[in-house]
Amino acid sequence: MTTPPPSIQPVSSILVVDDEPDLRTLYELTLLREGHNVRTAASLADAREALAAETFSVVITDMRLPDGLGLALLHELRSAQRSERCVVMTAYGSAENAVEALKTGAFDYLTKPVDLAQFRQVVASDTAAVDVDDGDGGVVLGDAEGTVELVLDADATAALALGSMVFDLEVESAGGEVTRIASGTVILDKEVTR
Repeated sequence: MTTPPPSIQPVSSILVVDDEPDLRTLYELTLLREGHNVRTAASLADAREALAAETFSVVITDMRLPDGLGLALLHELRSAQRSERCVVMTAYGSAENAVEALKTGAFDYLTKPVDLAQFRQVVASDTAAVDVDDGDGGVVLGDAEGTVELVLDADATAALALGSMVFDLEVESAGGEVTRIASGTVILDKEVTR
């Protein structure tokens, strides 16, 4: 995995799957400059190996690869209930391909040649999304700035709907004094019910 320069705190981990070496390098460099950790793969087999070894925030895959369709990765990630958000890119853009990619679980669909400004925007959107279920009974809300964990006990329920959520995080001391320690907005694009 390639990491950004030490002066940049990594934002997220991204897998780029494209059989064209020049494009793969271009995407990798673009993402590194944005502060992401990047791993690349030239085929489905390489991508599967990378996915078996680690979890990524985002998987960006070409639709057509030497050993199959990038959509196969989306099917596999969805079947395994993995958390990676997927972006599908193709030089063979059509409405049918876009619909198929989105139905398969892609969060975004880009047509090659990819405009790098649009590419960066799509990745920023996908990495700023919500991570759900931390495995300890909490729901983790995340953005590029960090994460906030909402822990619910067995008697509590919460429903977080699509849209944006404004929050204030306050701490109450033993003496009853309430101090606001953070506030902000989280964009939710996945419904969560607990």
